Amino acid sequence: MSDYEKYADLIRRVAQTISDERASKCGYDLFMGLYAGDVDDRFKVWENYLKEHVENSGHTETLRDGVWVPAIPL
Repeated sequence: MSDYEKYADLIRRVAQTISDERASKCGYDLFMGLYAGDVDDRFKVWENYLKEHVENSGHTETLRDGVWVPAIPL
């Protein structure tokens, strides 16, 4: 599976599990990560966000590139 297929699959899973709005934020965040060079970190945090949502555990949000998204741990 290519990286782009991996990102598209994540966006689809966010849409199906959480909402279309969160999926659009996920897609935007990943595209901005491609531009910024930190797409791998952003991908991992969205994967964790999806897992935390399913397990009903908390997560921290941050404003990144003008959109509220899951925070990347330091």
